[in-house]
Amino acid sequence: MAESAAFGIADPIMEEEIAVGVVLKPSVKATAEEIITWCEKRLPKYLLPRYIEFFEKLPKSATEKVATWDRQKQNAR
Repeated sequence: MAESAAFGIADPIMEEEIAVGVVLKPSVKATAEEIITWCEKRLPKYLLPRYIEFFEKLPKSATEKVATWDRQKQNAR
């Protein structure tokens, strides 16, 4: 994995669920299931991402911080 960022998305039951945006290194191939399995071994259950999204590059602000609010706004619609 070259880069990743977690963000919340709206969920009708839990109000908000964890999603992770992932940028893979060019030579790496991974599926969402593999990433979730990797997380299950290292994170407590309440922190496990429910959704994985793959990006070529993560959206960033002018200060080069990952723009997670951009994904939250898109998923709120």
